[in-house]
Amino acid sequence: MGSGLRRPTPRLPGELSGESPNELLDPLHERVAALRRAWTKRYGWTHVAVELELDDAARVVHVRGELASSRLHGRLARELSPPPGLRLHFELRTLAAEHWRNLPAAGLELLRRHPNRGPRELATQIEASDGPVAVLADLEGARLLRARDGTMGWTTAQLGDRCPPRPLASPRMPAEPGTAVLAAARARLGTPYRLGACGPAAIDCSALVQRCYLDALGLLLPRHSHDQLAVAGRGQPLGSRLGRAGELLFLRTKADRRAHVGIASGLGTVVHAAPRRAAVVEQSEHRFRSGATWLRGVDLDALVAWAEGQAGRDHVELPPR
Repeated sequence: MGSGLRRPTPRLPGELSGESPNELLDPLHERVAALRRAWTKRYGWTHVAVELELDDAARVVHVRGELASSRLHGRLARELSPPPGLRLHFELRTLAAEHWRNLPAAGLELLRRHPNRGPRELATQIEASDGPVAVLADLEGARLLRARDGTMGWTTAQLGDRCPPRPLASPRMPAEPGTAVLAAARARLGTPYRLGACGPAAIDCSALVQRCYLDALGLLLPRHSHDQLAVAGRGQPLGSRLGRAGELLFLRTKADRRAHVGIASGLGTVVHAAPRRAAVVEQSEHRFRSGATWLRGVDLDALVAWAEGQAGRDHVELPPR
């Protein structure tokens, strides 16, 4: 026989407190607006087209929409806290290209911010052979572009004709791929260091890695060291082991907030674009590691496996940060 007692019907927190769905979602809307303002201030422009929908029955808030870059997906997810008793479900996509264009023969520089809305800071340099580029937006005489490596930036330069996108290719694998990457790195010894540069006249540490893997294997890595590390699962601790030929070594020191990266030779040396030496150098791995508070190795095979999964895309899908 039954006990005669009735279980209370489960209710949403809003029902218990008398809050309406709008009142539950208002703090989330305010946080999205705050992120939009912060990203606009940082880059001069942003695109955050996000809608929030409460599903009472499933106790879920659906976060749907489009952001300027896939890199921002993780930031949005971290910054939004669900109301008590609810969870968030994200369905986010990246801003689509309006069209694609060829690059001018001289290539171009991309700026991190809109040129009329803040100091001019170099995001990257693109050579003609890196094209085409996706046009994402036009604003006040400047265009927001996305390169095939996923890097976004602004330019006022004249672009080439409209064209179809060029899908990413699978890596080509010589008999000794690590040796091929190392040879490409050594070919750039003595090139001056410049943060943001990615050309024959000057280069920074992550651009050196990107160029060497592209030249040796046809493998297009993301432009920045944090993304290069992330696409390979954040690497593995090295301990006292020396890096293998072509392996990427990432480190941080107390003095540097950015992750620095070099290419191991497999013989106890590392080739890297060294800010303190103002050039691409090859030095002992012991010297390279000196002062490191954090160190990871990314094996060439892990990068190849990631690149195989990118083949066929119009551009590199950057990992969320």
